[in-house]
Amino acid sequence: MRNKFTLIFLIIIFMGSLYPVYALNQAERSETGKPVSVEAATIDYRVGVGDVLSINVQDNPGFSGNFPVNDKGSIMYFMLGEIKVEGYSLSEIERRIRELLEKDYLYNPIVNISITTYGSRKVEILGGMGKPGTYYISNTTRLFDLFTTAQMIYPKYGDNMKGQMVRILRNRASEDIKAERNIITIDLYELLVNVDEEANVYLQDGDIIYVPSGLDYIYVVGEVKRPGPFPYHQDMTILKAITLAGGPTNAASVNNAFIKRIVNGKEVVEIKVEMVDFLQPDDIVEVPLSFW
Repeated sequence: MRNKFTLIFLIIIFMGSLYPVYALNQAERSETGKPVSVEAATIDYRVGVGDVLSINVQDNPGFSGNFPVNDKGSIMYFMLGEIKVEGYSLSEIERRIRELLEKDYLYNPIVNISITTYGSRKVEILGGMGKPGTYYISNTTRLFDLFTTAQMIYPKYGDNMKGQMVRILRNRASEDIKAERNIITIDLYELLVNVDEEANVYLQDGDIIYVPSGLDYIYVVGEVKRPGPFPYHQDMTILKAITLAGGPTNAASVNNAFIKRIVNGKEVVEIKVEMVDFLQPDDIVEVPLSFW
């Protein structure tokens, strides 16, 4: 009998030791039960013009407050004057202010900085939205977050959503001014019905998001004055599409324009075109930069 109770006691202790691990795994999951990417959620945000920084120096309210980032990419911080912050992470700015304060004013100051207003990262969302337009985002804003804010007009739920695609026009991660835009295609069925975390992408500054609204659209990107989506109509040519986009810029190579066409719902092919060629729904007209 004693051995039996001893065995039960050891089993209880063992199961109890597993609970913290189970609880941790559950905490790392979203409400959908799928893992949340910790790495993606902790991207070090780079401050930009229009942001407002909240600077708190522990036990020193005279050195604390909210500071907007001006057009020069700087903040005016009390007696320290102008401090350049544009392009720096919050941890880098904290370190810089701590060093400056410790040099002349405070002993071992504890500085904490957060963003109260994101004014530098903008995206544009168009199409099937109750409130289409331009929105400010943080470094952890995801596609579904924007759907909620912009009041997405949901298409018929379930299998009727299959084949409906959200398209994101995104600047390539390059400092090359000749870099083209990437076109990212998101399956609405995977995002909203299957709740696929990979489909719920993180948004980036400058993204243009088009959500299907039951109408056909074409897209014009590259060296045009007003890039974006435009309603498709029959007999629409490359020239008409570029005209709708405000015409080419002075740096455009119109004769080298091409289209990107989605084939079989997923494959993107590039097609060299003439100005009088006709477009199809969902075509993406790309006007490249001239090399001369």
